[in-house]
Amino acid sequence: AVALPRDRELLVTLLGVLKAGAAYVPLDPDYPARRLTHMVEDSRPRLLLTTPEVRERLPELPVPYVHVRDLVQGTASAPAPGDPDPAHPAYVIYTSGSTGLPKGVVVTHQGVGALARTHAERLRVGPGDRVLHLASVSFDAAFWEMCMGLFTGACLEIDERDALLPGPALAGTVRERGVTHLTLPPAALAVMPPGSLPEGTTIALAGEACPPHLVHTWARGRYLVNAYGPTETTVCATMSAFQPADGPLAPDRTVPIGVPVDGTRVHVLDDRLAPVPPGVVGELYVSGASLARGYHERPALTATRFVADPFDRAGGRMYRTGDLARWTADGELVYVARVDDQVKLRGFRIELGEIEAALTALPGVGSACAMVREDRPGDRRLVAYTVAEEGQRVPDGTELRARLAETLPDHMVPAACVTLDTLPLTPNGKTDRRALPAPERTAPGEGTAPRTDLERELCAAFAETLGVPRVGVHDDFFALGGHSLLAVTLAQRIEERRGRRLSLRDLFAAPTVEGVARLLERTPGEQGYAGGPDLAAEVRLAPDITATVRRGARPGARPLLTGASGFLGAFLLRDLIESTDGPVDCLVRAEDPLRAAERLRANLEHYGLWQSRYETLVNAVPGDLAAPGLGLTPEDRMALVRRLGPVLHNGARVNFAAGYGDLRAPNVAGTEELLRLLADSASPGLHYISTTSVFAPATGPDPVVVTESTPTGPPADLPDGYARSKWVAEGLVGLAAARGLPVTVHRPGRISGDTATGACQNRDLLWQLIKGCLQAGAVPDLPYGSTDWVPVDYVSRAVVALAGAVQTGGEVYHFTNPDAPDLGRVFAAAARLGHELNTVPVEEWQARVAADPDNAAQLFLGDEPQTRHEAMDRRRFDSHQTAKAVDTLGVHQPDLTDEVLTRYLTWFQRTGFLPEPGKGGTDR
Repeated sequence: AVALPRDRELLVTLLGVLKAGAAYVPLDPDYPARRLTHMVEDSRPRLLLTTPEVRERLPELPVPYVHVRDLVQGTASAPAPGDPDPAHPAYVIYTSGSTGLPKGVVVTHQGVGALARTHAERLRVGPGDRVLHLASVSFDAAFWEMCMGLFTGACLEIDERDALLPGPALAGTVRERGVTHLTLPPAALAVMPPGSLPEGTTIALAGEACPPHLVHTWARGRYLVNAYGPTETTVCATMSAFQPADGPLAPDRTVPIGVPVDGTRVHVLDDRLAPVPPGVVGELYVSGASLARGYHERPALTATRFVADPFDRAGGRMYRTGDLARWTADGELVYVARVDDQVKLRGFRIELGEIEAALTALPGVGSACAMVREDRPGDRRLVAYTVAEEGQRVPDGTELRARLAETLPDHMVPAACVTLDTLPLTPNGKTDRRALPAPERTAPGEGTAPRTDLERELCAAFAETLGVPRVGVHDDFFALGGHSLLAVTLAQRIEERRGRRLSLRDLFAAPTVEGVARLLERTPGEQGYAGGPDLAAEVRLAPDITATVRRGARPGARPLLTGASGFLGAFLLRDLIESTDGPVDCLVRAEDPLRAAERLRANLEHYGLWQSRYETLVNAVPGDLAAPGLGLTPEDRMALVRRLGPVLHNGARVNFAAGYGDLRAPNVAGTEELLRLLADSASPGLHYISTTSVFAPATGPDPVVVTESTPTGPPADLPDGYARSKWVAEGLVGLAAARGLPVTVHRPGRISGDTATGACQNRDLLWQLIKGCLQAGAVPDLPYGSTDWVPVDYVSRAVVALAGAVQTGGEVYHFTNPDAPDLGRVFAAAARLGHELNTVPVEEWQARVAADPDNAAQLFLGDEPQTRHEAMDRRRFDSHQTAKAVDTLGVHQPDLTDEVLTRYLTWFQRTGFLPEPGKGGTDR
């Protein structure tokens, strides 16, 4: 055991132990006495090497000690006998254990040699370089620094603790000492003043996930490396790929953890230890010569974490990291989150790292943390914490949630957002989640007071359910921390008070007291929700938007795509790239081009669509559909006008719980701004991606046939704010057509996954119903309605083909599927995969779902049996004119065969949305 201050004696002692072929256990005298005693009793070292000054600070330890200064007096001049055995231990580092006692990781001499080679080859460390020693000896980062400085012929710089504090003190030390290489956790680099570390410095980031803005801030002019590795893999397992042109990390790239280092192999595997395809998240396993021997005298734990390597014929082992990662199309690894950062909340598996990445991609957010809190018994909710970038302002909680809802599913949008000056850190520089404060539980309440007895009852029900003192009639239930399970409770309280049962979808459509009051006042069976502004009056197009520019083919014209960071948008972008000679402009909500490009790349990688050649074929334009003038600078707008080719307007905020007023800016005003852009340019036309939801459900006794020429009908009958916003936006497009502008409307139905790969998005309520049935192991005994699925690859290819064809203006196309499979075929495909599904009476199915608070089908509780799964919707879409048009362009709708349905289910199982067969109730 070694207990010494951070000075030359410590380094000489550690080198001596290693040279002798022995192993050391570092003891930090500042650690609690109980922890030090456990480490010594567990590791049973032969000696304790220390100094009299440090010895006085240590508790009584069951080990004889020697003062290192006495050893120096009798140093032998002869070399040590023989070389160390590579398989023998080199050091034992104690890391946190789930039992509350630390566990000792035994690292061998073989891993030490591989680490030295990594430093020399990947970090280009050698004679003449100066490496700063920052880490406490109790962490393996200290060995990383010692190895980098001394085993490569470089110099290791040591200084007092106060000189190493992140910020101006550390920056001064780096400059004064001429440091060329230093290693920091991202949280420490985030507090360094921009530009305070000299150009040419090599900065290795390690210890936690690196947010993209740090790369953008620090990569230029420096070597910035993102290193990853648990203690069990001899400090480092992977490192970002080295690129001599711009350093190991280009500023506009996803922050990867790179490729394996010397002596290491890595695998991203699913639950069955099968490799997952690029873009799909799996657990990261590490194998090779750098693996630790295991945990000291913990054979059961060692057997659990160090498992047989099925890819090694020699019978080697691999370490199960407990980290989630995915391969990119370029063969690099991207860290996603800890497995234990995967939380289950109301039936959904949530990766906190994905929420944190979405937060740090927003303008003004420098760093972020997400966690699930249970500050009141039984009420678990998702909370986000943010810190502003220097000189920036973090949007308020309402705006943050609205922006997150544009990129994350509803269940991943935090119920509360807290802005902090800094995130609390642990002693080793990582975010200390236990120190994060609880969000304040206060409702606005100062808004409009209740005006009627009904509103007073509803305000009381809202406040009681949410656990807040008061609620105003315009306060949004979900913005105040409500979620689907609390909505079930609210519906029950309303039924107890008023004798009327509302479904959860009613509450999503009308989430305020005023809205619920209107729902209760309408006649039972009456459709729609009449609250809000006069939508017909909203269809007003600015007079300056008119056809005044001559149009025609122009060299250098580029397509412009909005919504490329969404599901359909990813496929539209892929198909535009493949059908266009030059780059594609994409309007992306982001603070700058680098973050905009990052969002696009990450989205395409998620669906397995990204190719490295797309780097030069995608031009990400930062903007915002909800902002005046699309958030473009005058210069950016003029550049777009000059080169504008066909416009594919696919962007929208999709939130079925939001009202029309919340969606008006991005979905209506954004469309008007794009029509103005079209009017000012020579673009051949704008293609507006709408939805068949602009037609209200038909619940009469007879089917209602809807063709491309059928009028959309009155907006009051539309069920939610999203459909109403698309109805108004279509009205604007229609006015533009009447003024002579070349516009086309495309209305997709319910979009399903890619027929080739199964890649799909899970925001569709139908997939929530399917998931809930798999979790319950049962389906309700009801007639199976059609899924109405139309494949995303067909919709995308058809829209892109039509956008490239000659259009007269004013055309309307429907993308629906008269031959879509019914739910019975989906459940049959699930059964073939091994899922146990029993058909049970509706009441029993409801009871099973209600008994499991994590069941995804909780959302459907409260619906009347005869209306569940929209069984009474009598709309029948006739899209044969569209099919005829795209057939002539060589685009044909593929069949949704049983094989394709199996691909969908398998995709969702691999990505963790659906449970594996036999795990229905556990929901990974």
